[in-house]
Amino acid sequence: MARELHILDGKVSMMYVDEEPWHGLGKKLNEPATSAEAIKAANLDWKVIKGPLHASIEQGERLLPLKGKFGIVREDLRDRAGCPVFGIVGSGYSALQSVEAFQFFDGIVGQKAAIYHTAGALGKGERVWILAKLPDTF
Repeated sequence: MARELHILDGKVSMMYVDEEPWHGLGKKLNEPATSAEAIKAANLDWKVIKGPLHASIEQGERLLPLKGKFGIVREDLRDRAGCPVFGIVGSGYSALQSVEAFQFFDGIVGQKAAIYHTAGALGKGERVWILAKLPDTF
């Protein structure tokens, strides 16, 4: 998995609490965090957006819009050369942000029934995760 961790501009997209992972990568937190704190520590504090796609005809001299097709990209990288497209979707697709996907578990973590243990991104950032550690008994 270490080879698949997302690294951009020298920053590894991963955080952990407690014991250092076997690969030694990521930012260590000394105490459990909220999902928002874990997202920031893991360098996941960016949004994805849906943007129109175009086809290049005749070696890039002409761009034609692809009707009803959109690319999902990181908002902060959209104007950067080599910006990865995470997926191609239709007009009805609505992007889910990391903060929205992860905060559903904050109520349990806030009651000290669990802690966020690791969070990060794989590939070019298209696969994002957060792992909560439950107590021995639940």
